[in-house]
Amino acid sequence: MSKKILVVDDDPDLVKVFALRLKQKGYETETAQTASESIQKVQSFVPNIILLDIQLPDGSGLDVAKKIRDMPDFKETPIIFITGKIELEKLQLSSFVNTEVLIKPCEFEQLLAKIEKFGS
Repeated sequence: MSKKILVVDDDPDLVKVFALRLKQKGYETETAQTASESIQKVQSFVPNIILLDIQLPDGSGLDVAKKIRDMPDFKETPIIFITGKIELEKLQLSSFVNTEVLIKPCEFEQLLAKIEKFGS
């Protein structure tokens, strides 16, 4: 059974490219472009890993991550934050378990390495 990855980003090109490349690598993918859509997809798709943009049109990826962590079934689900922000220390990501960070622009190989870190 392949791992299920939810790709959440407001950049439709990035979402499309990442989802397509992940499918080519054997992952099952689902996508979302807003904070509210991502919460719905987490509950319906039940991903093994979540790629989560920090800045979404209707909210913060950090708020989404907090909501996900409050769901009993997703307390430990790996989250890979994707951000264009350079000043990571302001994001206070250390309060999240099972997380990694990717800085945009990023290469697919960088993303794949982070995913594989959580076990493929």
